[in-house]
Order: sequence, then structure tokens, then C-alpha cells
Amino acid sequence: MIDKEQFDHMSFDEQQECFRKSPIRDKGDLLIRSHDPMKLTRGLSQEELYLVTKEMDLEEKSEIIRYATLPQIRFLSDMSCWQKDRFDSKGMLGWMETLILAGDEQVMHWFRGMDYESVVAGLKGMIQVLKPEWEYAADEMLGDQPYFTLDQMYYILVSEENYMVARRAIEILFERDRTRYTTLLEGILGEVDDLIEEEAFRNREMRLSDRGFPDFESANRIYRRIDREEFEKTPKKDFKEGALFQEQKPDYLMIWSSNHLFLDRALLLLADDDKEILERIEEELVWLSNKVIASEGIDFSSEERVKHGIRRARQFVSIALELVAKNNLNEAVQCLKQRWLETLFRMTSTALLDMREQALKIVRNQWQGDQDAFFTALHPVYESILRAVMLKVPEFYDPSVTDHPMHFRDFSTLNEVNRSHAAVGQVAAVNEWLSQTYQLDIFDTYQKLKDFCPEKHLFVMLATAFARDVLKSKSAKLKPLNTKALKEFKDKAFEQKQGRYFVRQEMKETFLNAHFEEDRRKQILPLWALVFEGLESALEDAADEGIEFRLIDVLWIASTV
Repeated sequence: MIDKEQFDHMSFDEQQECFRKSPIRDKGDLLIRSHDPMKLTRGLSQEELYLVTKEMDLEEKSEIIRYATLPQIRFLSDMSCWQKDRFDSKGMLGWMETLILAGDEQVMHWFRGMDYESVVAGLKGMIQVLKPEWEYAADEMLGDQPYFTLDQMYYILVSEENYMVARRAIEILFERDRTRYTTLLEGILGEVDDLIEEEAFRNREMRLSDRGFPDFESANRIYRRIDREEFEKTPKKDFKEGALFQEQKPDYLMIWSSNHLFLDRALLLLADDDKEILERIEEELVWLSNKVIASEGIDFSSEERVKHGIRRARQFVSIALELVAKNNLNEAVQCLKQRWLETLFRMTSTALLDMREQALKIVRNQWQGDQDAFFTALHPVYESILRAVMLKVPEFYDPSVTDHPMHFRDFSTLNEVNRSHAAVGQVAAVNEWLSQTYQLDIFDTYQKLKDFCPEKHLFVMLATAFARDVLKSKSAKLKPLNTKALKEFKDKAFEQKQGRYFVRQEMKETFLNAHFEEDRRKQILPLWALVFEGLESALEDAADEGIEFRLIDVLWIASTV
């Protein structure tokens, strides 16, 4: 963060530029310290202002909100006062308290500028209104509940914890706009709770859709499959249409563009070609980002969740550009000019969902739909890759990731997609090979192995198939080895080099050449390399005498079944 004294001595123009480039977490303090906090506040998009103020304490938040415009206030209200499709009474109380501290003008901004249904539905969660026909009847109706009245006509019941905030808000309304006061209290009296809340939610959805946040079902259409034929037939862009954002658009790209994607390289090239089109594409990218955020429930609960939506939008578009433009930057620029970014996003999504379906097909066909058994049977690396791929929206396994317990993150390059796709293909290939070559019921064999072998059952099956091939077994089925065969396999398959045991290279090549065509051999070599590595690891640091029994952990042995 910039030194506070240095910021204080900047001109306002310098402060404005510094503020624009600062991360969300620093903007709140800079805004309050600036020479013109009103101008900086009103220059923020609605989304950015919410993120800036979300983690602030009540006094700091209210100090900034005193400068907010009506559209900004509406958005903050929509984010603060709802839990999914229901008004949140606790959130509403906090919002009203913030407005009161921000000043009477902002309270009235909200009472007058927010739609009638939202105000009434929100207040219904805080207060109850009675209107006795005769004054003497009020005491009977009110009983011992906390209440107040400002006009001896409307009696407002409120819980003790809400009393001070609710009373001050209604007092401001009563003092500033008696007509609105009457209208809202009559609404609280007469409107049906569920119906008014439903209408308020529809109004909220319409406002959010104007910011690129459609309803949950519509937002999830960005994940609809699209094949190449449909992609080519999709209407191309028309930049004659109006801007997507009627108000200030979020400056997501400035704040969070940290990784250098193929997309970024194309945008840099476009910046030299046509800055006006570049601005429209950046606006479209922000709009798409908001759709991704909406597809996850418009979750602004943390800056990281918002960043995740933005990263996914950018990275999926970038991968599709690599796919369509075949890594040609000039072609990528033309694609950005002509193709809607949502269509490109769907291209990547379709490729990932196809990969997920291929993985699920292995589990359905070979593992009786038991995903837990399937994952347990894999080598840890393949388990992690397949677990990531089989998520609702597939992700990439990256061991360097530290902010996810399973080391998962979104795909960012076509190369990553290809690597995960190759791993899925390798697992599918060896499952198919075992099943066809040995007439093997893989899940049934897993059931036999799991009692003595805690993990990597598929790799135990593969290692056993290799061992039986080395021993030139005449059986057409995959069967466990006896102890005699175990020693013979060790003697035939291994050689010693510098005190370590290695699987003989000629044995590996003979086996792979005998069972797999050249293309398939290249495809599955990384997986078989782990099988051979597992055999070698079992004999690591072993003494000569009886070392074959170290192989019990990685082979299917008859005496242990």
C-alpha cells in the first residue's frame, strides 16, 4: 500500500490515478483520505463500491456511503439486504443503521428512490404496524410489546434490539416526507408478506440484470454446450448496438488482471489497432464476468469469490481463442472483433464438460458408478487429476496451488486442458485394455483386492498383468501370483544398477510393443511409467535375501487373498 503521507501530499489528479490502480482492500482508506472523496466514490462502479465498503466498520462505511449516488445505494441495498431470494432482516437492520449514520439525505434517498415493494418488504422484517380505530383500543392491541407512535394514528411495534434504528429511520421519513411515510406504513399494514417479497425480488432481479447479473437459471446458460457447427452459425457481433452498461462499468480488468493469458496478448495487439473496439470488448468481458458471478449465486461474500468469477471468464475466453485461432494472434484479434465472448466461453466449457463426461463414462462402465472406489484405485497423481476433472465445472490439478486443499484451480491455457484430457484418456485406455484383454470385471477384481491392498488397486492390476506377461503365463485371465512366481518375476524383470533395482528396459519395451499399437503406446506411456516406477520403489533399499516379498504391496499375490 502507498505511504499515507505521500498520498496526502499528492494533487487530486495524482490521488485519482493512484486510487484507480490500487487493490480493492486499499481503496477505502485512500478514498476517505483523498481531497475529493465524493468524486472518487461516485467514480466507482456499483460493484466496486460494494466490495470497497463490505469489510469496513460501520462508521467508515457510512462515511463513504454519504457520497454515494442513488444507483449505488440501490445496488448496495440489493447486496446487503437479501439472502438468495429472501429478505435478510439482520442485513436490513445493518443497512438502515449505515444509512442513518451516513445522514438524513441518504436515508431519504433510499426511502424515495428504492422501489415501493422493496422498502415495504424490508421494513416488514423489522417492524409491525397497527392502526387502531379508537385511541383507547391501542393499549389492548399493543400489550407489553415495545412500540412508538409519531402521530397517534400509526403504532409501530419493534423488538428491543431493532428499536433505536427503526425509530430513527421512521422519524426521518415522518419529518421529511409525510406522504411517503403514510404510503409505506399503509403498505406494511395491507400488503401480503410473501407476495410483496416476491415482487421485491423480481424488481431486484431486473436491476441486477441491468448490470449483467441475470437470474441464476439464465446465468447458467453460459455453460450450455456448443459444437463447432453451431459456433460457426452463431450471429457475429454488431458494434452499432448501444453500450452494455448504462452506469459506470466495473474496473475489473485494472484490478485483477494478474496473469498473462493468450487473451491478454491479443488485447495488447488490438490496443494498437483499434482502441474503441478494445473498450467495447473490455466492457463485454466485464459483462461476461458478472454472468459467471451470477451463475454462482451473485456471491459477493468476499473479494476472492468475485475474483474467481472474473478469472474464470477471462481464462475460458482465452482457452477458446487458442483453440479457434490455433495460437495465431492475428486470428485471435479478428475472432475477438467478430465473435461474442460468451460464445467463446461456451466453447471452452463444452470442451471441459466433454472431458468430464469421458471420465464419468469410465466410472459407469467399469466401476459400477462407484466414484470413491475408482478414485481409491488410482495413483495419487491421477486421482487428483480425475477428481478435478469430474467437478461440476471441471478444474485443473496444479500441485503449486496453495490456496485450495486439493490444489485445484480453473484451467487457464489450452495446454492444461490437453494435459488433463490426456490423463483421462490414459485411464480410460488401460481400463478398456484390462477389460478386453483379460475378460476382467474390474470392479469385481477391486472388491477382491481391497481387503489386503488399501489403495492404487488399478495400478496393482496393471503391474500384475505385466508380471504375468514377463512370466509368459498361458492363462487368458488375470490371476494372482504365487510366491514361486513372485521370485521368478523378480529375477527375470529386474536388474541392479549402483545398488538399486530397476525394471529391465527390454522387458518394458517388449511388453508395451506386444500389447499396444504405436499411437496408443505413446498415449499411455506416462501411466505405465508410474506402474514401473511403483515396482522399482517397492524394492528400493531392499536387501538381497527375500526381497521379492517387498513386491507384495504392488502385485496381486495369491497367498494374501
